[in-house]
Amino acid sequence: EKQQTECEPSGTKEKQQTEGEPSRTNEAGNTSGDPPIVAQVDAGEASGDPPIVTQVSLPHVQKRLTINGKCRSLQEMMTTVNTKYGSTLWQKYIERHEVSPEVLEVVVDNTYFDKQSTGLPYVGTLYSAAMAHSEAMRANPMGYTERFLLPKLNSYLLENNQDPVAPKTYVEYITKCISCNYLPRLDVQWTPERGWGLFAAEELLLFDFLGVYTGRLHFLDDIPTEERLKNAYLCTFPAKEKGLVANAESHGNYTRFVNHDETHNIFCIHLNINKVPYMALVSSGCSAGAEILWNYGQNYNKNWEGVDEADGIEEGSG
Repeated sequence: EKQQTECEPSGTKEKQQTEGEPSRTNEAGNTSGDPPIVAQVDAGEASGDPPIVTQVSLPHVQKRLTINGKCRSLQEMMTTVNTKYGSTLWQKYIERHEVSPEVLEVVVDNTYFDKQSTGLPYVGTLYSAAMAHSEAMRANPMGYTERFLLPKLNSYLLENNQDPVAPKTYVEYITKCISCNYLPRLDVQWTPERGWGLFAAEELLLFDFLGVYTGRLHFLDDIPTEERLKNAYLCTFPAKEKGLVANAESHGNYTRFVNHDETHNIFCIHLNINKVPYMALVSSGCSAGAEILWNYGQNYNKNWEGVDEADGIEEGSG
């Protein structure tokens, strides 16, 4: 098994609270600890192709995300990734979607996921249904989250000078994971077969929270057909009057490196964060060192050539 690595971020460490909710300010300027809304950009920036920006240091990410087994700053990680791409494809690490005010106004006025007005009501149903299929969950019907998942979350919180929590339900657990930007220990690796991929650097359990898929939000109709066919980082949401897509090609987090495989080991949970749709990626269980794989859906064309292009759009249906 791959040895877990504790990475200390380069540069000055952020000052953080020692009690209560996390103090770091997210892209929307929210320090309450609640899941933030999105990072808003002007319409021109959202639709254009801006030059690579200086990446803000995110110590909580740099402690747990490595590249080829080595600790790097996010800026160094992007440089390494883009060197293999042969272009500055990945330009910014973001923890929430980026969206123009014009798109945001339409999005918040529409509920993209039925029966999810608060964002997570149906997650508890999924969790309860899994009880029938998991021996570990059946053996601990009242304490699976507390016994197996919560210690990993609290280890992350203590690592970042935050108080441990005691959620009573899986919904409370995953909500806390999202609000504090939790991530397990992960490694981005280059492989000759798939190009860049995401690998587990620790054992991932059933219903372990992996992260939210982030990108720039666009309306599907605004994306040229040619780009839809070539951009493997587009992830669509259930269609409403205006189809919505998250584009993680240039702006995204570590989830942009998850490769496709029909024998996948993660699944997708659709949810709303302040009325903005997201896809939470959750583990179905894998050992340390295993590649994390996602079934992109039936519209994904597997007959692609090269490691940086693909035909079709990820459906996000897991």
